[in-house]
Amino acid sequence: MDDPALPADEHVDALDGLARINRFSTVARTLWPLLAATAPARVLDLGSGGGDVPMALARRAARQGLPLHFVGRRR
Repeated sequence: MDDPALPADEHVDALDGLARINRFSTVARTLWPLLAATAPARVLDLGSGGGDVPMALARRAARQGLPLHFVGRRR
């Protein structure tokens, strides 16, 4: 996935696979209590892959009205 020579379609497939792993591992749900307790906060996601985890956390923060600001890079 980090190989600059990787064809774009294979890169997208790898990020999609990573998103499935993140969804099944419930990583966003696991991180949520800690992040919610630190609000207001800015969260930097280094190596955020497709950005699915910070996007899920940002949606949850918005729904609950918590001042959490997420920074990462999405594909």
